[in-house]
Amino acid sequence: MPLDNLLLQSASAIDPVCRKHSLSLTLMKGLPDLVTNITSVAERDAYDLEVHKYHAANLRQPQQKEPEDNWWMEVKNSR
Repeated sequence: MPLDNLLLQSASAIDPVCRKHSLSLTLMKGLPDLVTNITSVAERDAYDLEVHKYHAANLRQPQQKEPEDNWWMEVKNSR
């Protein structure tokens, strides 16, 4: 898949370093439109709320050498 692929760019916007940037929010919100064949309307509505919660959450920035799994566990536990 080429690096300028919109699906790849949208999926990579979930990177914690990109959180709270307007471009990553836009890319993440558009992700369901790129996979309409595997998402229902209800899933898209729920996804939209999750994206906003993820970008608005008061989470710390991940440390440079910290395993990503540790940070994502904090995200999951903060819900």
